[in-house]
Amino acid sequence: MKKILFITGIASSVFGFFQGYPYVFDYGILSNYGKGYVWGSALLFFTGLAMIYFALKIKKQAHKVRFSDDIDETEPRN
Repeated sequence: MKKILFITGIASSVFGFFQGYPYVFDYGILSNYGKGYVWGSALLFFTGLAMIYFALKIKKQAHKVRFSDDIDETEPRN
């Protein structure tokens, strides 16, 4: 799950960045449709960044749980 989330986040953020980047500097002369296109690209970019953040956070939490020092050595690990 975390790998899928990470890869999808990278793809979404890269796609959103390159899709909207050329129009950001001409934002003032864009029509309402063009402004919506830029906002949609920005939303896609930031959603991708959030997905990457949560994928990395899940990875760190799973690592902490798996290699925790407070586990009782007498109990078998799953």
